[in-house]
Amino acid sequence: MPRSTIADAQVEFAGLWVALKDGEVVEARPTPYELTMALHDRDITNTTIVRMPGTDEPELVGLG
Repeated sequence: MPRSTIADAQVEFAGLWVALKDGEVVEARPTPYELTMALHDRDITNTTIVRMPGTDEPELVGLG
């Protein structure tokens, strides 16, 4: 089975905070606090945590 892309994850987990490990989503929750608790409960470490914007959210671009 092919690995899903970040674009696929953005659609599936839109509006959620997600933990990525080795390019895969290992957990997703509505708040960063719930996410870190779930990771702690499952003893998952060394992840990258990001919020997947909803498809209807404007894209924010910073200057500088």
